[in-house]
Amino acid sequence: MKKVLLLPLLLLGIHQVIAAPKGVTASLKAKWSMTPFLLETSEFIGEDGDEKFWHFVDTVKELTVYKQGESVRSYYNLIIKKAAQFLTNLQVNLLRFALALRSYSPAVHASQQ
Repeated sequence: MKKVLLLPLLLLGIHQVIAAPKGVTASLKAKWSMTPFLLETSEFIGEDGDEKFWHFVDTVKELTVYKQGESVRSYYNLIIKKAAQFLTNLQVNLLRFALALRSYSPAVHASQQ
């Protein structure tokens, strides 16, 4: 009798090990090319209000001069540094995440159309 009860319990335990959840990977490819980090950052800051947006624009209007001789990474760090003047630490982290996801790219592309 004990063997009869033990076998279903073992099978149930094996079934739970085999039925482990699998991860999901998704990929999305946009029809347009990459949009500049500076414009995506402007969109992010613009959500916080027009006043912050225009102050940010005044601060970064000469950044295109720096970009010509710099690497993409140093240009990205410069944009984050300039944006941090107008954002909290939490918002800076959200901005980094948004830039990594390129979540403001559709808004920039729509503005360019």
